[in-house]
Amino acid sequence: MTAKEAAVWTLPNAFGCELVGWDGWNEWRGGPPPGPTGHTRILYGPHLYDEDLAPGRWLQLVGGKEAFLAAHGPEDIAWVPLWRSVTERPAWDADRDRCADYAAHVALIQDLAPRVRGVLVGNMGPELCGHVGAGGRYRRTEVLRFVDAGARIVNEAGGRPFFGTLDWTLLMDCYTGGALRDTMGAVGATQICFCGFTLSPECWFDKEFHHWVLQRKYQVERDGEAPSRRLREYIASVPMWSDLNWFDGLHHGNDVALKRVGFVRGCV
Repeated sequence: MTAKEAAVWTLPNAFGCELVGWDGWNEWRGGPPPGPTGHTRILYGPHLYDEDLAPGRWLQLVGGKEAFLAAHGPEDIAWVPLWRSVTERPAWDADRDRCADYAAHVALIQDLAPRVRGVLVGNMGPELCGHVGAGGRYRRTEVLRFVDAGARIVNEAGGRPFFGTLDWTLLMDCYTGGALRDTMGAVGATQICFCGFTLSPECWFDKEFHHWVLQRKYQVERDGEAPSRRLREYIASVPMWSDLNWFDGLHHGNDVALKRVGFVRGCV
């Protein structure tokens, strides 16, 4: 890691720890994979299109098994797809919706898990999507099955499971008793909320964006404020990470606002 890279990832932030960076394989299609660095990264491969999960395709896109293993350092969090889903069209059945290369990817996790900080598994690209629509139905039963199935694979491989969640999944779990949070705690998993910055009006983000317009209203209608006390207590009850909305969010103080909400680490 160069001095310039170190300066970027150790920018002052309210969490008082090194930031976590997202590093996508989409930029490396046909090229060399990113090499290990000295900071924690979440490395995720192609997940936008059906063809990315065609038989044999995903491992080919990331350069093969050995290249994938070599790209990870001991501080990294690796995402390995297990289910047949892409962004905007999640899978809902942990058994029926296994991807074509499920067995090969489980074998990859078995080799990878002891070498890295954690393994991220989910059902919507790297995300674990537990809701249908903004403020719509919460599919708790299905989500808990995904957590049990994914965590079992990672834990049996000697690794630590991570799950990516969305703001609405987190909100609905909070307001329906916290079963997802409790299950993740029971299996030793860490939750990373991709869009935690939408939960507080103090955070900087595009408040006109169609996906980010009702998260505060949902809380206000139920508790009269956002972020609500109920949500803050829920988030603070276990160690949760949140995305900061890129470096722009960091520069606008999202780290400070998200720490007040209860998150313990920031990702960019």
